[in-house]
Amino acid sequence: MELSRPRKNVKIDHLGHNTIFALFILFAILVELCDLFSLDFGLKSIEERRHPFFIFNCWIFLARFKQVQLENVQEEMIKCNFSSEQQSYIWQWIRREANLLQYQAFQVTSGENKASQQVISRKKRKKD
Repeated sequence: MELSRPRKNVKIDHLGHNTIFALFILFAILVELCDLFSLDFGLKSIEERRHPFFIFNCWIFLARFKQVQLENVQEEMIKCNFSSEQQSYIWQWIRREANLLQYQAFQVTSGENKASQQVISRKKRKKD
């Protein structure tokens, strides 16, 4: 099965910056999951712009994992009309000062084999 290439004439002008930011958050969660399990595949998908959203945000997502021209990242943020607060959060996410998923490392011991694995921890609800 061959993946179809996204259309290069896709526009997001009709979407507001809050909608685009919400899409950023959803894709950032997926990228963080790829960071755990299949980062190479995730980065390749972004670089090849397999989803139309990455046409507009490719550099933002790549900047979290690779050295890129920061001017390209800023240009994408301006094209998306992100507010200064949204831009600030994205820069924190890029620098890994902010994450959308929490990770907790633990060790599994099986005989003499020890494997360190990362899992997503869930916050326990506070009881009233």
